[in-house]
Amino acid sequence: MPHKNPGTGHNAALDHTLLEFIRRIESVQSEIDEHKEDIKTIMGAAKMAGYKPKRVRDMLRLRKMENETRELMLRETNEYMAMCGLAGTPLGDAATAHDSEVH
Repeated sequence: MPHKNPGTGHNAALDHTLLEFIRRIESVQSEIDEHKEDIKTIMGAAKMAGYKPKRVRDMLRLRKMENETRELMLRETNEYMAMCGLAGTPLGDAATAHDSEVH
């Protein structure tokens, strides 16, 4: 149960439970910052190897999706590309080939 706020100006003893929560959160935040630096380093290595960071991030996002969600997004993207006159692009051709395999 959380401790009650003793009120403004009240000289209460330190709340050690709250301090422990704060310390744990700070520790996790520090780990997250370290991981962000690691990701930045890996992304830099991918870029040096000739990969475009934006496309790598796109692939990460796509891999997180459920297969059905990803396939629907690609089909809808293909449909919108066709409506905008962008049919015949590699993405459009790949999506069309994928659609014909699925149906």
